[in-house]
Amino acid sequence: MDISQSENKKNYESRSSSSPQYIHDMISSLKVGEELVEPAQPHEALVLVLSYLNLFELLRMSQVCKSLRDAIESDILLWLDIVVEPPLNSRINDDNLLKCTSKAQGRLRSLVLPSCVKITDDGLLRVIQNNPHINKVYAFYH
Repeated sequence: MDISQSENKKNYESRSSSSPQYIHDMISSLKVGEELVEPAQPHEALVLVLSYLNLFELLRMSQVCKSLRDAIESDILLWLDIVVEPPLNSRINDDNLLKCTSKAQGRLRSLVLPSCVKITDDGLLRVIQNNPHINKVYAFYH
């Protein structure tokens, strides 16, 4: 094993296999023959899988690589019904909520905010004003 192979092995072993950077590095190093795989439109299966992720998972997944971020941010269906679950409910504020709900492009249908203590009435009102078709809002505290 030469020095570069040894260094690559150490780098590979030192990374967490679930970290966004590790996943990005693995995807970007994929080769077919001698050519790098070019980014393309997301596979239909990926779009289906994304629909099963909760808000926290979607936000984390969008940090993996540019193609996943673009796929998540461009699919309006992922943003029509937003449920803010732990651990986001204790962290999300008015600005973050407005940013997430704006991805529905004014078509947000439902919003669930359990124990979101940093969301104010004014912030919630802005979300509702920007989404005239919203028909369900649940905001409650335990």
